[in-house]
Amino acid sequence: MLSKVFKSKIRYFKPYKVYSFADFSDIDHNALSVIVNRLCDSGLLVKIGKGKFYKRSKEASKEFCERQEFCKFPPVDKYSIRHGKIKPSRIPMFAGLFYSNRDKAIPLDRFISRVIDEDSIVMSDVLLRRFGRAKVLEVYLNNFRSKGIVEENIEELLNV
Repeated sequence: MLSKVFKSKIRYFKPYKVYSFADFSDIDHNALSVIVNRLCDSGLLVKIGKGKFYKRSKEASKEFCERQEFCKFPPVDKYSIRHGKIKPSRIPMFAGLFYSNRDKAIPLDRFISRVIDEDSIVMSDVLLRRFGRAKVLEVYLNNFRSKGIVEENIEELLNV
């Protein structure tokens, strides 16, 4: 019964927008996790982390139904992820991008978005290794792909 209700809601999901279990307070958390895992196995949804998932576009879901391994790049900088802030001076490679805020803590999502906006493979690879694949994918989907902006290098690295 719950599966049918949730599948009817999926039709109205925006593609490449990150959803979490908190968005569905009307469905029991345990039942929702079972439903989402089953839909991920069938290829309708893609799970990007604990309690977070997104829906691919119709064309992409037909072509790509493999499960992605998000543990390939576990996060190294867990402190920044936990607090959601980072000082750009901690990573000398990116200090030039944030010349006005080198020593001030800025939101991690804005930091990742700025580096992705540069569209450099080397910088994007450093992001993946430092903050983990799931965090970078979540920021990319929320700030770029859901708005129609496609960054080819990031898409290739993340297999979106």
